[in-house]
Amino acid sequence: MASSVDQRKLYALLQPHNHQWLNQLKCFQDENNRDILPELNTWWNNNGQQIRDIASSSDRVNLHPNANLSANTCPIRHPISGQAGTVHSLPPLSLS
Repeated sequence: MASSVDQRKLYALLQPHNHQWLNQLKCFQDENNRDILPELNTWWNNNGQQIRDIASSSDRVNLHPNANLSANTCPIRHPISGQAGTVHSLPPLSLS
């Protein structure tokens, strides 16, 4: 595949808009000034759904607003599902 990771990221960002001027952008050309949009389109058709699925998932958690950060535990809550949990601190590391 001649396209770079950066070109694929940019294509994934702009692809839903399907602009006609994409083929005029120098960033969608390889080092020989060859248009790589057909290659990027094939890449998107093969991987786009998985990329959309990953982008729509949420792996963020919210710290409880009154969390005692000096304690050995910290309550957390997922912002979408509301699922709650507790994170326990690790014991101090010893280099001896």
